[in-house]
Amino acid sequence: MSHQRKYQKAGFTLLETVVALCIFCLISISATAALSYASSASARLAVKGELFENARIAVDFLTVHIQAADTVTLQTSPSGTLQKLTVWEDDDMGAAEQHVFQYHFDAAETVKYHRLEFGGNEVASYIADIYAAADNGVLTLRVTSDDRLNREGGPVAEPVVLTAKIPVYNKLN
Repeated sequence: MSHQRKYQKAGFTLLETVVALCIFCLISISATAALSYASSASARLAVKGELFENARIAVDFLTVHIQAADTVTLQTSPSGTLQKLTVWEDDDMGAAEQHVFQYHFDAAETVKYHRLEFGGNEVASYIADIYAAADNGVLTLRVTSDDRLNREGGPVAEPVVLTAKIPVYNKLN
């Protein structure tokens, strides 16, 4: 009889082992799901930060040059999308220096290349739209930064929209 008790008390039963294994699996699955969600949220946040930075660069760059300009000329589509912005600034010698900001389209002028250029150099990329309207001496610029990774199958982020109101009282041509 003492021999049987010795075997009954040693180790875990099969039922105890299966229950412990199931609990461990549930904890592992939950931890994996939480880490996966945190990783994708971090990636979406990084994309959103990049979109905001691109829009901010475009707005800041345009604002600085428009405020420094003596004359500003806008070329927009019927919907108000900025296609070309030309600013003239007097340099120290009194000569007008021309700066052109071009928003690029393809050959058929239907698909935007998503970049803003100044003097042939890229200022900001992944810009979906730049809306420009002048009213009562104030130029309103609304820059929408595009979610480029959405098209490449990466993390999806909502577009970022920044608006700037720039006084251009006697500058607009």
